[in-house]
Amino acid sequence: MHRPLVLAILAAIAAAPGAEAHADDEGAGPTGAESADAAASPAAAAVPTAADPPTAAAPPAAAVASAPPAPSTRRRLAAIGAAIFPGVLVHGAGSFVLGERRTAKRLLVVEGVGVAAAVLGAAAVGGTGGSPYAVWPGVPLALTGVGLFLPTWLADIWVAAGGERVRGGPRGTPPWSLELSALGLRDPYRTRALAGAAARVELGRLGLGAAGLLDAQGDARTGELEARWRICGAAAAAGPIAEGSRLFVRVAARYHRDDPDDVSLATAEAEVVLRAELRRLDPLLAGMFAQLSTGLGVERATYARDAHDVGALLLGGFAWGAYLGRRGEVALFYDHRRDHLAGGLFTGRASGFVGSFGVGAQLAVAGPWGVRGEVQVGNAWVGTLALRYEGGSR
Repeated sequence: MHRPLVLAILAAIAAAPGAEAHADDEGAGPTGAESADAAASPAAAAVPTAADPPTAAAPPAAAVASAPPAPSTRRRLAAIGAAIFPGVLVHGAGSFVLGERRTAKRLLVVEGVGVAAAVLGAAAVGGTGGSPYAVWPGVPLALTGVGLFLPTWLADIWVAAGGERVRGGPRGTPPWSLELSALGLRDPYRTRALAGAAARVELGRLGLGAAGLLDAQGDARTGELEARWRICGAAAAAGPIAEGSRLFVRVAARYHRDDPDDVSLATAEAEVVLRAELRRLDPLLAGMFAQLSTGLGVERATYARDAHDVGALLLGGFAWGAYLGRRGEVALFYDHRRDHLAGGLFTGRASGFVGSFGVGAQLAVAGPWGVRGEVQVGNAWVGTLALRYEGGSR
């Protein structure tokens, strides 16, 4: 479908009875729908900027009274439908139907950049038959492209569905934390239950962590040590903060032993991780974030009778998430590695190349106590439920 025809269809939907026209001005301030959202929703008004304190007061009653009406139910449903299709191909379609043309254009531009990067990366890998000289730059480029494509589509669906009603802001990385977890694993060969424990401490820009997993039957165990260096972003703080964007480098060492399979894995890795709040792209996208990561690793596998081999790992991933008020967040993510519990998805000829997808959420419950849950799907299903204690002054 050609883009002019798509835009003509969307314009016809947006002109449905009861819909109000919005100005298409790149240099203008917030549109009418943005002003209505900010005025009608205290949660939306509380979204901080880099200069704001962690919380903000609700808008004056006069501002609420003079705000334009929120989109009608009919228009909201039309926006959701447009965001799904043709929105999967033309990102920003849902925002366009709502009259938020500036947001729609910016989402479309980022989609275009993502598609170009993904195509170039895939062409480099496929066109050379998987040459190592093309895989190392090609795979990270393709992952970055997909990491721009999917989050912008999900962001548009969130806007169309009225995600501003639960719009929130970020919470800081606690100065120190402890976590106890229970995991369930089901793969084609076995079902396992595992217990986990983790601890982290922040020392200025340096963060240190340790984690371990133990199979309930004692058949498998994993230990990990990790260090992170914060390049930019907010310092460690308990509770809500004003800005959640950050860039850091992590290095880790991991050891995994599986007795029934008689295999041991020793891994060393380094990764760069970027999280960016989407309000930096457009104010209407406040309350959402995207995350990209890329890195390299080396792994030594030891088998029966001391046979072993050494291989390289390409690390990478992306995520889209939304803040749940000021108490937590939820995220959809992709992890490219295949040497962890979830493994990689079966995808025909691409099996052994595609990683795993998952959804995770973290929520502050009371005081320093919180919970974390996650479901990850590769060639195995892995479910996690954890209890957290976050230390530090509040």
